[in-house]
Amino acid sequence: MIRWALALALLVATARAETVLRVAPGSDVSGFDPMGPAATQTYIHGLIVYDTLFALDEDLQVRPQMVETAETTPDGLRWTLRLRPGLMFHDNTPVTAKDVIASLKRWMGLDIVGRTMAADTAALTETDPSTIAIALKRPFPVDQALANSGSGLPVIMRAQDAATDRFTKDTPIIGSGPFRFLPNEFVSGDRIAYAKFVGYVPRNEPPNGLAGGKVAKVDKLDFRIIPDASTKSSALRTGEVDFLDQVPFDQAEALLGRKDVTVTTLTKIFNPFFLRPNTLYPPFDNQKARQALAMAVDQPEYMAVSFVRPEWGQPCKSFFVCGSPNGITDGSEPYAKPDLAKARQLLAESGYKNEPVILVTSHDSLFVGMAADYATQSLKQIGLNIQEADSDWG
Repeated sequence: MIRWALALALLVATARAETVLRVAPGSDVSGFDPMGPAATQTYIHGLIVYDTLFALDEDLQVRPQMVETAETTPDGLRWTLRLRPGLMFHDNTPVTAKDVIASLKRWMGLDIVGRTMAADTAALTETDPSTIAIALKRPFPVDQALANSGSGLPVIMRAQDAATDRFTKDTPIIGSGPFRFLPNEFVSGDRIAYAKFVGYVPRNEPPNGLAGGKVAKVDKLDFRIIPDASTKSSALRTGEVDFLDQVPFDQAEALLGRKDVTVTTLTKIFNPFFLRPNTLYPPFDNQKARQALAMAVDQPEYMAVSFVRPEWGQPCKSFFVCGSPNGITDGSEPYAKPDLAKARQLLAESGYKNEPVILVTSHDSLFVGMAADYATQSLKQIGLNIQEADSDWG
């Protein structure tokens, strides 16, 4: 696994009267339901429109968000969560314990972390309109689960919206976050727009990662979908957009040093960059084939192909994010350096018979596609009959 930093470019223009931030996102939004597995842009949409009970700060520490107080019994079998005052949905109805319970039950049916929490949960009950009681079968880190941002988001919806299994085109998108979704301005593949929600009351503390006070400093967010990387970069330089999210690394390098453009990283926790084999089917249902794959990966080579500058990524020998509380590297020693001869031996011992291996990727996020192009060529060296299948990022 390679650890990489997300480079973004921000156009710092002269002061102007308009309060619209024009953003070119990393990809189009492929769906508006942030609770289940989704693409990154759906999660960004979810964090703009909705809010969560807890959130992670920039050090990946759990902090309360919609929750004012959280108490647990000494045996860890009961949690009591009280909502902070002033929480309102975008239709100006108050957020209640009923909404929270309905939302958590929905999330528990859609997300892997939610299903894990559900297995240890005996009951979710409303103590009063602002208080939720969670009874557990055994101790479980409830606050950590409800701060989840790596798969489905445990956002809080209105109870009637949470009653749906999955969003349809007719499902209202009404959250309680700092911005309102503007459905009349949404054009698939072209534009997504949000307006500041004047009824949102941020926490009275500085923003920190996904936690802290979410203060909306502009009246509107205007997301412009620009698939081509060079066109996106040109739009920033000419002032058509103000902010690029997930800018390709070669374009980020080209923007370095340009007047009125800042290229920087917005987090000290890097994102993981990895190949994921499908372990349900041959050849990677066999452990030796997976070991062969691990031994064939030369992380510095992938970095050189994708990241352009060394400071925008670094090798990582953990299955989780290096630099995070779970960035454990124990047991990674056999795979610290590539060994193509050993990889070829292990692949042969796995019983691999030259069956086609399909590598699914996307060039919408160009650095991902470039890494896949390199993998398609390099993994042939260990005897894999590998073919690339390109699709939209969403």
